[in-house]
Amino acid sequence: LTVLALAAPLVACLGAAVTGAGTWVVAAAGMTGISASLSNFALAPAGPGHGPSRSIGTAFARAETGLQLAWVLGGAVAVAIPTRSGLGFGIAAALPALGVLLARQLALRSTR
Repeated sequence: LTVLALAAPLVACLGAAVTGAGTWVVAAAGMTGISASLSNFALAPAGPGHGPSRSIGTAFARAETGLQLAWVLGGAVAVAIPTRSGLGFGIAAALPALGVLLARQLALRSTR
């Protein structure tokens, strides 16, 4: 589910960056919305089984804050870059790839 949530917006944003076609733009917007919903949905059950009950609220709050800050950062990038759609969708396609690399590094670090 996590791979799908990262891969679907990546493919749609790459299609929009390369072609600029309206269909790919709509697909990118839809896939990004679905991916954000899936990540929030997947986050909810992740906390309760992984620690003492007194720290579950803190862990959930930190994760939610991280998601909200990601939205703010995405909005800041959208405002800061020029308004050429190919560049914007190219950056949007690079971010899920960066997320996969960071998640992999965290997973490797936690197994050590």
